[in-house]
Amino acid sequence: MANEEEKKISLDEKYPRINFRLGVNSPLTKDITVRTGTGSGHTADYIAKRDLERYYYGLRMALAKLNPPLKLNEWSFLIDVCNGTIFEPFSIPMLWAEASDAMVEGYGKKHEIENPEGFVQRLRSMSWIELAAIADGIERFWNSETNHIESTNERIYEVGLVRREEK
Repeated sequence: MANEEEKKISLDEKYPRINFRLGVNSPLTKDITVRTGTGSGHTADYIAKRDLERYYYGLRMALAKLNPPLKLNEWSFLIDVCNGTIFEPFSIPMLWAEASDAMVEGYGKKHEIENPEGFVQRLRSMSWIELAAIADGIERFWNSETNHIESTNERIYEVGLVRREEK
């Protein structure tokens, strides 16, 4: 019995269980329901997990395909100016406005953004998934277990937002 209990604990630690209930007025309720119709044969759990896997895959691909990739100082700028920002699906396209306001406040100079207007325009022209990938990167920076590292740049490297050779 002890081995079964140890096995259960280690599985839960290795593969965290995620549970959530769809709200009555949540758009997710309709989104999940239309995908679990009588013909699909899939449960809401399966659909939610599959769609979450698709979403995270999309974030990884969008970040990997940014051309050119964000530079270390650009990540540092965005991380600084978005400290405490709560990104919602409807607010993600406004990331450029946050950057624009911060440029006026002098954050562009602080982070040595070479072409502030061009950087803001680049953000403004990005797709929702590209901006969501950047927002996710910012959240991963703040939520990662790298708080023991003092240097923002080192944390950016550790989180994997910039490869060391892309300085």
